[in-house]
Amino acid sequence: MNTPDRFQELYLDVNFDQLLIATNNPLINSSEYYLTYKQNYIQMTQANLEQYNDIYHQYTQLLATQHQHLAPNKVIFTIINTNQLHTLGQELKNILILQRQLLHNFCSYIDYLNHNVNKYVSVQPATNDDNINNDSKSETVSIRSLRRKRGITLFNKLTFT
Repeated sequence: MNTPDRFQELYLDVNFDQLLIATNNPLINSSEYYLTYKQNYIQMTQANLEQYNDIYHQYTQLLATQHQHLAPNKVIFTIINTNQLHTLGQELKNILILQRQLLHNFCSYIDYLNHNVNKYVSVQPATNDDNINNDSKSETVSIRSLRRKRGITLFNKLTFT
């Protein structure tokens, strides 16, 4: 069974940013695609850690009262509620299962972002040929991703000024 320190090490002290930096992914600073999802994961993991910590301490206290050594030749055994012990153990397992699923989902999402960057990053600086007014600051947006979403088929490029 994992201790609360091990739980934090496995699920909270993970450098997810490094997974995006390793592939030079520009979405690392995107609040729309990465930062909010990461913040939600951290908040849910911290809540799970607090709950895991409380239940773990109840579980270990219950196990510690099972027997006490009074002297080298005398031991007092206390009958503990095995149903409560089983219930606490099951709650710890459920939290671990939930947290493993959260971690798996988050890592899968990061992997998806690493392999599908072009779906989300489609803003490029416009060339002089595309600009009507060279003094204005404009951006050219690829419509490839918009076609799928909105059914736009008339233009290859859209220029915003």
